Amino acid sequence: MEELLLEVPDQEPLWITAKNRHGIRCEYDQDTDTVLAVWENAEGYRNTFEGDTEREAVVSLIHSLKLTGWQSLSINP
Repeated sequence: MEELLLEVPDQEPLWITAKNRHGIRCEYDQDTDTVLAVWENAEGYRNTFEGDTEREAVVSLIHSLKLTGWQSLSINP
């Protein structure tokens, strides 16, 4: 009997999907070795959150603003 191997495409992590959906961008501060996640709305309101990793900063920002999908995101890998 012949076995079939199906190629399963790599799925993008949920936090990256949410980052792209909400237009969050990240800035790296080499002096403090931290990442700043930045979100701006249409009116120019800007909100930021700092973290040790890009994932931590993005997920924390999404949680603090309760943006769409915040319940399904976790900082833990």
